[in-house]
Amino acid sequence: MSAKPIKVLYFASVRTLLGVASEEIRPPPPPSEPLALSSLAGIIASRHQDKAVEFERLLKTCKWSVEQEMVEDEEEMSKVTLKGGEEVAIIPPVRLEPKDPRAQGHLRPQRAEDQTSTVT
Repeated sequence: MSAKPIKVLYFASVRTLLGVASEEIRPPPPPSEPLALSSLAGIIASRHQDKAVEFERLLKTCKWSVEQEMVEDEEEMSKVTLKGGEEVAIIPPVRLEPKDPRAQGHLRPQRAEDQTSTVT
């Protein structure tokens, strides 16, 4: 009996680089050892050989989650094992563009009618 596939979700710049939103990866069938999360990056890179170098560079800035639980660091990644059927996400950092604070009214010049005063 073969193991269920692992669904890997790609977000933002990873999705753009690989050209897919997700893919399924089959772990080794039993009685093989479960697949370490830390080895999944190499499997993905081998599937996208033309983008492997850029993918591996991008991964250095990404976070991973398994079943919607964040994996905090490389040490934890080496301890997390995948048996099949899991959902794994690769999440690049979110880069917020600076916004013009005036667009949100923070530095909008006040008009006389906008000012209120309290008489006590």
